[in-house]
Amino acid sequence: MKAKAKASKIRRILWMVWALLVLPFAWFFIQHLEGKPPIIKVDSVVAFINLSHEISGTVSDQGRGVRRLRIALRKENREFILLDKTYPFSGFMKKSISMELPFSTKMDLKEQGGGDGPAVLYMEAWDYAWRNWGAGNHASMEKPLIIDTMAPRLEVLSRQHNIRQGGAGLVIYRVSEPDTITGVFVAEKFFPGHAGYFNNPLIYMAFFALEHIQGSGTNIQVSAVDQAGNSARSALTKRIKKKKFRQDKIELTEDFLQRKMTEFDSIPEVKASSTIEEKFLLVNRSVRKENEQQLTALGLKTDPRIHWEGAFLRLPQAAPMAEFGDRRTYEYQGQAIDQQYHLGVDLASLEQSAIPAANSGKVVFVGEIGIYGGTVAIDHGFGLLSIYAHLSRMDVTEGEQVEKGKPIGLTGNTGLAGGDHLHYAMMVHNTLVNPLEWWDESWIENNVISKINMIQSK
Repeated sequence: MKAKAKASKIRRILWMVWALLVLPFAWFFIQHLEGKPPIIKVDSVVAFINLSHEISGTVSDQGRGVRRLRIALRKENREFILLDKTYPFSGFMKKSISMELPFSTKMDLKEQGGGDGPAVLYMEAWDYAWRNWGAGNHASMEKPLIIDTMAPRLEVLSRQHNIRQGGAGLVIYRVSEPDTITGVFVAEKFFPGHAGYFNNPLIYMAFFALEHIQGSGTNIQVSAVDQAGNSARSALTKRIKKKKFRQDKIELTEDFLQRKMTEFDSIPEVKASSTIEEKFLLVNRSVRKENEQQLTALGLKTDPRIHWEGAFLRLPQAAPMAEFGDRRTYEYQGQAIDQQYHLGVDLASLEQSAIPAANSGKVVFVGEIGIYGGTVAIDHGFGLLSIYAHLSRMDVTEGEQVEKGKPIGLTGNTGLAGGDHLHYAMMVHNTLVNPLEWWDESWIENNVISKINMIQSK
């Protein structure tokens, strides 16, 4: 019995020694034989590329770490190596050695000799696992591409681009490639062009505008950028007419300030202002700027079609109280305290007069906008909007299609208005323009309709 017990004890010791020696080795061996391949993530790979395009992303491995990353461009049985990188091994006992390693490489097709046409971007990575006879786990991905190194061609089809300071213009042009990002640059401001009006999908139409402070030296160019990022610009032949705008003075009374500034106390900065003058300056500067940004953002909702027809309607039997582009000086207690531009036309009739939609279109905004009070905005298509402010009542809803002349609300003195009137504004994409042009049948005929008819007749 003692011999059997002793033998059993020896066997247990041997098993323990075996476990201490073999199991760690087995664990070590299994860890290095893990079968999860690396993961390649690309930030963005577009379908079209030009002569120089950057590829970036990360490669990671949750097991033994990334060994190698290789990126190549394959085209017509040729291969251009863009990146071939080996990562250092950090030791046998460390796990997750290389996680989320960034990479970046640039395709320089001009230097590497690649031409236009279809190609394949091929990416592969290996890790430090012992799989595949020590070669490691392998991951690959590929992305079909079109190499396009040719800039799109632009041809301006419309003629006689006459535009006033604070006015609008229309250019019709043709591009050589579909699916381009195209439009008009007026200095640094971009006015997108739209296809779809003409049968030829390569013919675009773009309304653009000149700010009231931009003069005859303003650079205006038609622009096109294709899917590969190749770009082209063509200077627009134009004539910019100078316009002189009025100077105006507005005396701020104590009664007006006390009555109006309380309406803006919902804005914490205004409420915290210590004097009535500080409140007004904050509203007339910061709040005004924010509100104008709200208005110009509405141009993003435009339809790529023309909803309107003929001259735009004016508020009936209304007298003009302020003009577009007026440079207003605000005086308080005999001192000039601020200056701002008035970028609309103020029209006064009887109190709470019915306001007709100036032309047919789709309502894109109904609500309160700070200094403008009750506001309705109508999109007439291709980036042209009419805006109605200081309304006491709004009788339309967002998304509603309205016909020319349909009542949309009543005049009022909401917002920063000093009395009952309509603040009427016109906007081209992101720029407020002089409404007088759009009330003028002959201006519309000469600057819009005749250009469209000329292209359609060809």
